[in-house]
Amino acid sequence: MDLTPPRVDLHAHTLASDGGDTPEALVAGAARAGLELLAVTDHDTVEGVGAAVEAGARLGVEVLPGCEITSRVLGRAVHLLAYGAGLLAPGALDRVRAARRDLAEREHRALIGHGTADAFERYLSDQRPAYVAAPSLPLSGAVELVHDLGGVALLAHPGRLAPAEREGVVAEAIAAGVDGLEVWHPEHHPAEQRHWLAAVRRHGLLATGGSDHHGVHNPTVRLGGVAVPRQAAAELEELLARRAIVAGADQQAEWRTVVSAAAGTNSRRSESLRGMTMATPSAGDHASGMNRY
Repeated sequence: MDLTPPRVDLHAHTLASDGGDTPEALVAGAARAGLELLAVTDHDTVEGVGAAVEAGARLGVEVLPGCEITSRVLGRAVHLLAYGAGLLAPGALDRVRAARRDLAEREHRALIGHGTADAFERYLSDQRPAYVAAPSLPLSGAVELVHDLGGVALLAHPGRLAPAEREGVVAEAIAAGVDGLEVWHPEHHPAEQRHWLAAVRRHGLLATGGSDHHGVHNPTVRLGGVAVPRQAAAELEELLARRAIVAGADQQAEWRTVVSAAAGTNSRRSESLRGMTMATPSAGDHASGMNRY
């Protein structure tokens, strides 16, 4: 399968979390890169999705609602890429937001007396004096939450895990019911991509990928810079559509309303994001046919 030019990016961040771009700027960049489909996957929030959807409608880029949820398994933090319009429903991510607020409060308390410009690296990163383990949902609970919202959940960038942890974490994620793995990622070299693609084929799961774009916070990573097969996105959207059918017509109508409302609300909210100065960023039913890759 021809993987070039890149037409899909299923992992990107905005100022709503730790990205460097407003939602509108991110989508404009996607349009310039020739992307057809962009997933906005901010950490533990969907605040930027609505404005991105609205910008995508203007610029001819399909925007898929997403979120990178912090969860925990085997005593360590892992990230879960969640996709689907149900994520935008009022209160859908309250448990996720509560955990993130708790972390921010803990870090603030831990930093009292350590007020420096490089505070995160000196005091809050792993093994540092004021390190605070991120409170988060257990992985199984996060997967269940996403599925209850009619969404699809995949383990993000398994290749970034410590080598001794990778297979154990992936096995736990599969046991928890994840729908797939992020195979194509800037930190996955070709051998790793082949390894994770073999894993999803073996278990009948989805394979996705993206640039993990953070804008100026990681300028070496270009939006759309990771070649992701369009078929991977098609199978993701197919599974989302099947889950929507299971949810029923009333739920589908509610989600469409939520997406439209979010576009209006978040386009206004994104005005405030432009002025923000961000800190330096420190399937029950699985898709078939994965052997086409």
